[in-house]
Amino acid sequence: MAKVIDMFPENGNGEELDAIQNFKTLLRAVVDGDKEAIEELRSQLDMWDKIDILENSDDEDEDNDDWSGEEGDADPTRLNAQMTLPRENVKELHLRIKLNDTDLKIWREVKVPSNISLEGLAKVLIDVMGWEHEHLYQFEINKEFYELRMKDDIFASFSRAIKHDITQYTLSDVLSEKGKRIRFDYDFGDSWEHDVWIKGEREYADGEKPVIMCVKGQGACPPEDCGGVWGYADLLELRSKKRLTADEKDRLDWYGMLEDFDPDYFDKEDADDCLGYWSDKI
Repeated sequence: MAKVIDMFPENGNGEELDAIQNFKTLLRAVVDGDKEAIEELRSQLDMWDKIDILENSDDEDEDNDDWSGEEGDADPTRLNAQMTLPRENVKELHLRIKLNDTDLKIWREVKVPSNISLEGLAKVLIDVMGWEHEHLYQFEINKEFYELRMKDDIFASFSRAIKHDITQYTLSDVLSEKGKRIRFDYDFGDSWEHDVWIKGEREYADGEKPVIMCVKGQGACPPEDCGGVWGYADLLELRSKKRLTADEKDRLDWYGMLEDFDPDYFDKEDADDCLGYWSDKI
């Protein structure tokens, strides 16, 4: 049983009371619709979820036969997803995914069946872009949100946003028009925002098995937890310096950008290897 935390203890020390007061202030701002407060709460929930996963990883691994990651990895369910849902007139969709808010060209194109679940699509987007499954994610479509529903979500009633269960919808349920875009957000702290849209579609031939595959792409995936597109831009600017201090070298080394890093690099074969795992689960 999870530990019950008394949010309003009768006898708490000053630090506890200050933390409680700050949290109450944050919640009031969220209820009032303050956008900055909402983002701050999302960031805190993201951090708490990671802590919960680490604390319960042993129990979750017992129920996850497909889990083959290292102990402590943030998403013990990252290798599991119901990839498709029953739908009629399934087609092959050619998607374009672009990382927003950056002058760099970082994009991918993939082919997926139209009945791929949004949960499955999220796993595909994370892998083909090059992210590490270390953070929460959601789709935003017409100001409505599609995400993994959390157990015992005590904050759900505070949000005015319309939220849907990502496991119950397919891509064709929310996106059917060529050129129309949906947004995929990864890591609510760094706020990596992607646009996703349909470039083309085709009918499957009789007896043809749908597959998930990478078509092409450009640009290396930024490192996780580097501060979003602006933090990544700072790191790239730092790499351009002719002379680096020891601290600057350590910082670049921490993010894997000290040597042999090309921001324009993309390996299609590596992306296809990752997507092959999901393709086999259709």
